[in-house]
Amino acid sequence: MRTMRVVVKEDEDGGFYVYSPDLKGCVSQGETEAEALRNFAEALEGWLAAKTEKQRQRVRAAAAR
Repeated sequence: MRTMRVVVKEDEDGGFYVYSPDLKGCVSQGETEAEALRNFAEALEGWLAAKTEKQRQRVRAAAAR
């Protein structure tokens, strides 16, 4: 099983936002922490789909470290 760092922060205007320092541009938000994490999972799917196979291989290799 591979792991990825995910950061959850409370927004000063309310709600939460989530991002991974390992995946530039892959971010999401939500009213609750749980919703933000669910939204991030969906954002991650889209982020990965937008990458070329070569980029996906780099992400997998980085996650394996």
